[in-house]
Amino acid sequence: MVIFLSTQVHGFKAVLCFLLLFSLNSTSLAYFRLPKTLQLTNWGGNLVFNATKVKTPWNTQHLLEIVKGASKIHAVGSKHSFSPVADSSEVLVSLREHMAGILSLDEDRQRVVIQGGCTYAVLAAHLQSRGWALGNLPSIPDVTVAGAVATGSHGAGRIGSSLPSQVTALQIVTGRGT
Repeated sequence: MVIFLSTQVHGFKAVLCFLLLFSLNSTSLAYFRLPKTLQLTNWGGNLVFNATKVKTPWNTQHLLEIVKGASKIHAVGSKHSFSPVADSSEVLVSLREHMAGILSLDEDRQRVVIQGGCTYAVLAAHLQSRGWALGNLPSIPDVTVAGAVATGSHGAGRIGSSLPSQVTALQIVTGRGT
């Protein structure tokens, strides 16, 4: 799913565009097989993923093809979860490698559009360099915006709303790859 987020920060709307995947079905293109000696773990190192492939789409069309071709697939972001909920026995798809950019910043409309693999660290630095900011950020800046929003993260600010409350619109890739 491509999701467009927006938040009001002193009159600034940040529109964040990212991809989310829910229980998906889909084989294919940009992926790598994990060697038996390499274990993919979560951020804390206390959870080992069982996936045999990690696919890294180049764009939304490529993501659609990956989803359509996989029988068991889950999205993985920064791997900050301490639960196996994001694991798959077959395929993990990651947007951090090729779909993590900032697509546009429209200062007149007060919006920024990003891809799903973009982290808050990258987004915050980009906005700060142009004199803008978000109203709330996670305490760990290396998490993806898509992951934080998808999991309902609260952020680290004392004032303001949760990270998902910044969402204003969504563009979705479904589990069927449509």
